[in-house]
Amino acid sequence: MPPTAKASGQYVNSILAIRDAKAQGYDEPILLNTDGYLAEAASENIFLIRNNTVFTNDEQDSILLGITRLSVMEIIRDLGYELQVTRLSVDDLMNADEAFVTGTAAEVVPIAQVDAKIIGAGRCGPITLKVQEEYMRAVYGRNPAYTHWTHAVKPIAVRL
Repeated sequence: MPPTAKASGQYVNSILAIRDAKAQGYDEPILLNTDGYLAEAASENIFLIRNNTVFTNDEQDSILLGITRLSVMEIIRDLGYELQVTRLSVDDLMNADEAFVTGTAAEVVPIAQVDAKIIGAGRCGPITLKVQEEYMRAVYGRNPAYTHWTHAVKPIAVRL
């Protein structure tokens, strides 16, 4: 089933992966697509940094396309970093200088460790920190360059 369908049955796989990761002492699973490439975390998109270039994958790799992902991609470019959208392998993740995930609930969260392998310095790296800070400034309306993201939202009336 295509991940872009957002069908409720698809989320069962992510729930089971989260349960398995937590049972083994980890915070989050990383899921692979049917070809063995990185897909996404349970409900977040993956970004890797190597030699000051940011990498992420696209829908060919069974990811859920999202607004947070697109927003972070815009911020990365605006900060002056090269962004490459390409297939990502497990080796790419294991050899990254930095890595982070993005999602609606997660926002921007650094990856410190994958299995027993420490990623980078094992904490939020400098590029991830810049992206994280700029993302938070943007969503709280503290950067005029991104006010178009928040000004379009109008209050709504609902009925129970």
